[in-house]
Amino acid sequence: MMLPDSWGSWTWISVSLTIVAVSALAVIVGYTWCAPRLNSPLRLALGLAKWTAIALLAICLLEPQSQLKRAVPKANIVAILADDSRSLQLQDANSSDNRAQQLKHRLVEQNQWMQSLQSNFEVRNYLVDQQLHAVQDFQTHQGQAVGSHLNQVVPQIAERMQNRPVAGIVLLTDGNATDDPRPWREAVAGGQLPPVYPVVVGRQVPPRDLMILQISSSQTNFESAPITISAQLKATGFSGETIATILYNEQGQELERQLVQGVEDNRAFAVRFQTSEFQRGASFFRLVAFSTRDEDAFLTQREGVEATWWNNQRWTVVDRGRGPYRVLYFGGRPNWDFKFLNRALLDDPELQLVGLLRVADKEAKFTFRGYMEQQSNPLFRGFKNHDEDAAEARDEAVVLRVGVEDAEQLKQGFPLTSDELFAFDALVIDDVESSFFTEAQKSLIQQFVSLRGGALLMLGGANSFAAGGYDKTPIGEMLPIYLDANATPRASRYRLDLTRDGWLQPWLRLESTEESESRRLAEMPEFRTLNLATAIKPGATVLSRLRDAESQMWPGLVTQSFGKGKTAALLIGDLWRWQMQSDATNTDKSDLAKSWRQTVRWLVADVPRFVEVECRPVVSDPDRYRISIVVRDPDFKPLDNAQVALQIVGPDQKKFEVRAEPNSEIAGRYEAEVFSRQPGAWRAIATVTTNES
Repeated sequence: MMLPDSWGSWTWISVSLTIVAVSALAVIVGYTWCAPRLNSPLRLALGLAKWTAIALLAICLLEPQSQLKRAVPKANIVAILADDSRSLQLQDANSSDNRAQQLKHRLVEQNQWMQSLQSNFEVRNYLVDQQLHAVQDFQTHQGQAVGSHLNQVVPQIAERMQNRPVAGIVLLTDGNATDDPRPWREAVAGGQLPPVYPVVVGRQVPPRDLMILQISSSQTNFESAPITISAQLKATGFSGETIATILYNEQGQELERQLVQGVEDNRAFAVRFQTSEFQRGASFFRLVAFSTRDEDAFLTQREGVEATWWNNQRWTVVDRGRGPYRVLYFGGRPNWDFKFLNRALLDDPELQLVGLLRVADKEAKFTFRGYMEQQSNPLFRGFKNHDEDAAEARDEAVVLRVGVEDAEQLKQGFPLTSDELFAFDALVIDDVESSFFTEAQKSLIQQFVSLRGGALLMLGGANSFAAGGYDKTPIGEMLPIYLDANATPRASRYRLDLTRDGWLQPWLRLESTEESESRRLAEMPEFRTLNLATAIKPGATVLSRLRDAESQMWPGLVTQSFGKGKTAALLIGDLWRWQMQSDATNTDKSDLAKSWRQTVRWLVADVPRFVEVECRPVVSDPDRYRISIVVRDPDFKPLDNAQVALQIVGPDQKKFEVRAEPNSEIAGRYEAEVFSRQPGAWRAIATVTTNES
């Protein structure tokens, strides 16, 4: 029954109200005075009935009307969107059909609601995954697509049809969207969406399901420390059961298996793996999880055992080594420390050491009697057929090159230009006075740390730190200690120990437990030469200290950040005694060699490269990844005129090329986006070319 919603003769309202009022008065008077024989209830009932009849007749004077709106058939549009994502493969508890099958039953054209819509509206059908797909019918719906971008697709439909008569959007889904919800919220806030009618499939009763929520990996510069892979899992319907977690490498070889007993429903739990099975560069690992009683079902992917098997495995990647990193060592004289450092790094494929050793100092620039016009350094006397022009002059130091790549590398000695020095990642200065370097070289070393982001390590020696005259020089400004001219190297007996900050640095520890590390420190030899540092600079950190015979503590290893790089001061002048102790005990274990490798790895750990590649998922689309490539020129400035090509290799070893475009806001940055619709290990190989190369 439709109530009137309009009046044809509203001007008769005063007449109608007058009739109603007069009739009410007449009824009251008539039944009060003219019908005294009737009892009161009967008189009231008869009076109300008569007055109601008169009032209805009075209302008829206003010509009451009701309007019914009906859509013209096929004049308006209804869009039917069906979720086609893989989450529909979930099978609810106590249900014989998965959600994809349940949804497809609702999409059969013989259904009454579908026939009713088609008879009254222009119906448009769409499948939704990561994109919007127009279809004639829903026969192709399988529920196997990767991703469900409902938050983006529904506003797209509204935008496409904004000038069309859209009656509404019917959305059939399980409610598991995989994209950023902001586009939907913004469209709702702006009033841009037509009416949306969600039809949700799936029961609220949680199915039996085990999922890996997240997985992460970490590594340190601690040489013997393996890669650590951590994962967080959650189980529903597995209360009290034992969960097996297995870590595989990229080749499918099982590395480690762990059992988690007595899990609780809807409560997350964690597992942690450590492995040394990795290769240089990017290494991929796959973690799988299942109940021990369901192992056969997991291997065969049998349906009906869990809600889905898709979330029972996850991949993670570890970038182990991007070297070889190049380290330049400059020593004021040949010594044991360089010998042991060079020998230690020969066993590390990630580190390449180039040494410059001054074997003879320059002489004063005046003519000595008896040199008989010979201009070369006296060190070369006695050598037959030596080239006078090629040998260093008397007023030049004789520098020996060790480990150079070719005859031209560092031919002039310590680098004179940024092209030469910036090719290295770290610089070690040992027992050489400040006056050896020119002012331009001192400024170049400071730029190497502050602008290039390199690392500087100064070793203790007779001509290092304050004794070497580094105070009030660009090099001294970078050191983490104040250089006191009165604090010269002092001979005594010193015992080495780690500070609290030092204990927190894995690269300073050589043993796996605190007990064994404390024992190792106690067994270390006493050192007898130390460059005294009376104070450290603000922001610097003391990692090790030495106790002298009077139990006074002195800094041993101090580090700090400087510009884009970092500096370190190792104040011990006779570290070689550590190796002598190992040789004296006839042990094959060299703690000093291991310590050198870990220290140099720490030096180069965060040093930027000329080309750096980074890959991150796009926040709004977890299946889309943005690859960023930073390109720098030999002076380590952003390079804008490069051409960057990416070769993408998928898990099936298929390759395709992508061109990276320059970022409009950040100089030297190039970006490209790729989709990963197939789970597994993906690799991106960047090739950078410039107009000069």
